[in-house]
Amino acid sequence: MRNKFSQYGNPFNTGTVTHGTLRTQDLLRAFAKEYESLAPFNERTLVRGAYEAADLLDREGDAVSDSDHDLCAEIISDLSEALDRIAQAHGCYFGTTEGDGSDFGFWENEPEILEPETEWSGTPDPTDPDNYWLDDETGERVCAATGERTKR
Repeated sequence: MRNKFSQYGNPFNTGTVTHGTLRTQDLLRAFAKEYESLAPFNERTLVRGAYEAADLLDREGDAVSDSDHDLCAEIISDLSEALDRIAQAHGCYFGTTEGDGSDFGFWENEPEILEPETEWSGTPDPTDPDNYWLDDETGERVCAATGERTKR
């Protein structure tokens, strides 16, 4: 796990923040704790709301209203987006690992593999200079697609 710093100067490591639970109150507390360690003081309202929502879920259990459940889901979403903004500044993302939806954390982005936009037609245009390069040693033109060599 590589140590990184939030834009606020506080360190974080790539890797797991919470694993093995999808209980709303567990996610609220884990995300809030991580964000609290990374966010400046003027953004702590979200953290306080997350802890209060988690306590409400513990107290009320199944009696929590639908609107309170919606509020909890919104807080989790807001915290996740805030943590992801911090991660993106370092080429990472905040979320789950591929294949394990209960492993939330900071993860390195996979390098993007670019596919060619067009398929090779098989016949290079000899009048297009972008299709060829010049071999300085032999003075031959070399087709970039086929490797065919021709004298200049």
